[in-house]
Amino acid sequence: MATEKQDSSRKRPPNFRIEIPGDETVKSRIFWIKQQLGSDNSKELHPFPSTYSQTRSQDVDQGLFVTAEKSLDTYGELYEAHTSICNGKLKVLKRTMKGHVASVRLMCTKEKSHSYLWSSSSYLPNDEFLVNHRICHAFYSSGFLPVHYTRFVNGTGIGCITKERRLKFFRTYKEHAENESDQSVDNAINDDFFSYDDLDGINIMKDARHGWRKNAKDTTVVALGEKTHKVMDCEHITKSQDKVAQRHERLGTQIIYENLENKNVSIKIHAHDRNLTVNKFVRDTQLTVNQNDLWHAVKAVKKAVTKISKGTKRSEGISWSVQLGDKVEPIATHINWAVRNCEQNSLKLKESLDNIVNHYCDNHGNCHHSSRCRFDSNYEPSRIVLTNLKARKMLEIAIKRLHSC
Repeated sequence: MATEKQDSSRKRPPNFRIEIPGDETVKSRIFWIKQQLGSDNSKELHPFPSTYSQTRSQDVDQGLFVTAEKSLDTYGELYEAHTSICNGKLKVLKRTMKGHVASVRLMCTKEKSHSYLWSSSSYLPNDEFLVNHRICHAFYSSGFLPVHYTRFVNGTGIGCITKERRLKFFRTYKEHAENESDQSVDNAINDDFFSYDDLDGINIMKDARHGWRKNAKDTTVVALGEKTHKVMDCEHITKSQDKVAQRHERLGTQIIYENLENKNVSIKIHAHDRNLTVNKFVRDTQLTVNQNDLWHAVKAVKKAVTKISKGTKRSEGISWSVQLGDKVEPIATHINWAVRNCEQNSLKLKESLDNIVNHYCDNHGNCHHSSRCRFDSNYEPSRIVLTNLKARKMLEIAIKRLHSC
């Protein structure tokens, strides 16, 4: 009996069928469509050739050019218009490069009278090519030198804009760039001026970028507003203005002062990188507070301490000491801390800097009350204690470099 039940449970369920209304013609058509779905995958969906193509070795030197998106649309419209009246193919008869733009003469393979001229760029209102103008704009705004541009485009073979056309573009471009620059500077001065409670002047930070390290052919001097960090003025000094490269920064600073004075803007504080000629110029104005920025001041001290912290075995104890070898970075850290916590009090800052030597001599009587060396009875120096009088004297001289900054 158990066997009969088991056999009955193994019976297959009845087939599931879908009844489609209609005669045998409709059913045969549906069956034919179902068969064709899998068999037509290998056929091309359209008669056009594949857009993927591999370059043959003899074609690697073929001509290249730059085109605009709208010009491709124009070519498509031209091809479509030609195929509507002729079943011949369009072939390139002649290609003329106009800068980076290709002016192409297309000829029909069947009808010689079907000849068309197509350019890879549209025209601007001044009858110049859009592509050439865009590339000129990129060239002048990128900082490329002309020699870099010509080497690049000649190497790629995409054509080259002639020197005469580049100069023509530059003259127009320069005029617009100067107008935009003047407007930007005027807006920046107004923004910085009105950010102060007392509308009696602005504070500036200035630095110079030289063409190269020694005997630079040109120098760019830039002044930033202390509040907004926007450009207050930018002057480019070349050897045509002063043949001595070392005087370029000072001359640029003088021109910046004159420009701001002409705009009725006075300078209250001038911070810069301790250029000695600029220091003298600012002091001579007698109206502006001269400040040297902290980074350059700390850099000078680090250089001086590094010089006396290592050297040859022969000069040890004479021009350098091993006891100073672990103090370069800690001294730089302390100088930054002292400047930020002196509360604009020059006497307090001087005392904090002079105490550096005492601290490393394990004398903490004048250290800051929040320092661990003052309140921790278990404090032990983490650096080598200065016991050599020669090393102490050398460190004192190095730190006093800050007093002249």
